[in-house]
Amino acid sequence: MEAILPRDVESYQDLKDLGVTLFKDINPDLGSCKRGIFDPLYDLLDAGGKRWRPVYGMILAKDLGMDIDDFEKSKLLYQCLAAGELIHNASLVIDDIEDQSLKRRGKDCAYIKYGLDISINAGCTLLNLPMWGLFRIMDTSDPLCIDLVKEINKELVCIHFGQNWDINWHNGYHFPSEDEYFQMTSSKTGVIPRLIANLVCRINKVEDEKREKISYMTDKLGIAFQIQDDVIALESDAYAETRGIIGEDIHEGKRTLMVIHSHQNLAKSDSDRLLDILKMHTEDKETIKEAIDLIKSTDSINYAKSVAENMIQR
Repeated sequence: MEAILPRDVESYQDLKDLGVTLFKDINPDLGSCKRGIFDPLYDLLDAGGKRWRPVYGMILAKDLGMDIDDFEKSKLLYQCLAAGELIHNASLVIDDIEDQSLKRRGKDCAYIKYGLDISINAGCTLLNLPMWGLFRIMDTSDPLCIDLVKEINKELVCIHFGQNWDINWHNGYHFPSEDEYFQMTSSKTGVIPRLIANLVCRINKVEDEKREKISYMTDKLGIAFQIQDDVIALESDAYAETRGIIGEDIHEGKRTLMVIHSHQNLAKSDSDRLLDILKMHTEDKETIKEAIDLIKSTDSINYAKSVAENMIQR
């Protein structure tokens, strides 16, 4: 990841290597680059995270016959895996702003610690750096380079549409069906694992039919992951500690699969109450617990678990 996103810059040449066009060959305000871009991003990256997406990419690459233990020989693979992980983290920085989240990986969200303006700019920087990173190690006229950049650009567009649906729904502009929820999740959570899978397939020259099957399989895995992540957000006290609030999705007003299922199966008065709580974006523990109890009353948590399990089995 540091090959794409350095921890600091020491000269104008470092900036030029990152794609920055400079008016003169002088060292500009390099300190602001560290404070405003690299420090906020590495604050999040150093906090860890699951990192299952690049690991999944390594498993897939090994299955396709790559020698993943030879870093130099598989350098392009690791560059692509790092690109996916960095784009994922960039989306988290911006996602936390849009959701007004409190904590990420047990620490204050970047926008709380560093400010709204710095966090938006840093997140947007990191969305764009991975493509430039490929340009630095590949011949830009190479058809493979073009294919890899196309895959990244396509999924960057997709993730913004997925986020758009999520934002509109938790602001109450539309109540989604289950199929719409699956589409949103595919276009949001499914983006990075699907991107990594497609990049790995492109590197290994996998034929289109097989690549499409791998992409579809990965899509199901991403949706199942999101469903299970939503379940954990309601059930796990340990997860709540890392996010700063129990039932974070209730606070954010998210229309999760559990909410959709519960809304469809509750009596109208209870269903209306659940939606009212979601619209509040409350931090009150008792009110959030009331919403969780309503969701549990329709066995919607177990329903969501069964949907995720079936997707993985298929």
